[in-house]
Amino acid sequence: MPSMLAFIMLLGWPVIAAWLFFSQRFEKAIIWSVVFPFLFMPSSFAIDLPGLPALDRISVPNVTLLAFVMLLPNHSLKLIPRSNLAKICILLVLLGPFFTVYYNGDSYFAGPRPIRGTEPFDAISWATESFFLLIPFLVARSFLTQVDQQREILMAMLWAGLVYSLLILIEVRLSPQLHIKIYGFFPHSFLQQIRDGGFRPVVFLRHGLWVAFFTMSVAISAAIIWRATDVKRRQLYGVAAAYMTVVLVLCKSLASLIYCLFLLPVVMLLSPKNQVRVAALLVAMSLAYPMLRGADLFPVGPILSVARAIDVDRADSLQDRFDNEDILLDRAKLRPVFGWGGWGRSRVYNIRGKDVSVTDGRWIVLFGTYGWVGFIGFFGLLAIPVFALLRLTSDPAIAANLSPITSGLSLLVAINMVEFLPNSTLPMMTMLIGGALLGHCEKLRAEGPAKAPEPAGKTATDRPRKPRTVL
Repeated sequence: MPSMLAFIMLLGWPVIAAWLFFSQRFEKAIIWSVVFPFLFMPSSFAIDLPGLPALDRISVPNVTLLAFVMLLPNHSLKLIPRSNLAKICILLVLLGPFFTVYYNGDSYFAGPRPIRGTEPFDAISWATESFFLLIPFLVARSFLTQVDQQREILMAMLWAGLVYSLLILIEVRLSPQLHIKIYGFFPHSFLQQIRDGGFRPVVFLRHGLWVAFFTMSVAISAAIIWRATDVKRRQLYGVAAAYMTVVLVLCKSLASLIYCLFLLPVVMLLSPKNQVRVAALLVAMSLAYPMLRGADLFPVGPILSVARAIDVDRADSLQDRFDNEDILLDRAKLRPVFGWGGWGRSRVYNIRGKDVSVTDGRWIVLFGTYGWVGFIGFFGLLAIPVFALLRLTSDPAIAANLSPITSGLSLLVAINMVEFLPNSTLPMMTMLIGGALLGHCEKLRAEGPAKAPEPAGKTATDRPRKPRTVL
């Protein structure tokens, strides 16, 4: 039973947001309006009111954020991106639910269990929920386009992560108790948080895997700031990255640990241009995964063999994920374009009407619910800034002046897209970072590339340069 504090935290958020916007710099208030509620609001909790979208840790903070950036003077919010591809993806996300509802009006029985058809109001509700999810992306694209503002995002994640690490260490020692003690209920299965003779910390997120991925993101954020800081002042950020890596080990998530061990040398050793190339490769892999899985071309067997050689329990968990993806994919292939819609229509039931499917990855949820349209809209919107940045860095002048902050953010977006395949973590912060990257790319395109140094014996008039069409 949720405690009164859960209701107060949710419904009282506009008051906290007002304090942020009237006491902090505008850009800093935007960032903390996304970071704070994601980390500290109750998970798996919503207030359902008749005729209105559910009030939860996504809708309330995001609508509040949109209200403040639109109502405060001296700030002009531009909701529509310059990028035509981004416009198309946003339209797919917002209009896709209407087509999904149109093609899913049929009800049916799963054994003795009736599964209702979709109705016109469902389209409005789902499109509204999709818009709520887009708000941090659109706001960041408009207001967080400068490198120093992007640095503020990383600093917010670092400070939040250092505070969160203390709560993580408490739960590593005492078991996941904070959500129960403060909000009166546990947001997920407690048994899934027992691992290797200890516990995965949950704090105020939905699952221990979310905490581990956030901890990994904080460690990488510290490394990015370390890379972008003057040598004389970078020591503390190196210590913070090392400390958060140790905390990550205690979170008991092999996948997040592998992400961290892969990204740390990429951030610390590669040039910003090569970091963007790595990010683009990761994004391409995440986009290709559903197609490879659907065509039975993804090397499931070899991956399971490697996982089993490392840890049998984790290999079994991975096997379960693949098995569930298989049955959910078979279901999704029956209506691949616009999906099955909500109300459990995309799930799999046995002859007794029992739901036998488990949806972990965000991609399979999107694909089953909204089909290819939903998947392409959501994943494409996050992929566009990374590919746009890759295209921009083909200009030598832009590549030479590219900040490690910007390239580091592209890596964070990319690794979260990879994480969206097996799980569904950090969506709000990923949308914030993706929007900031898109705004930065659009700004570079509008201003035109900086003039590259001319080789000896040539002048600017000998070899004129034209702005590139990037997006």
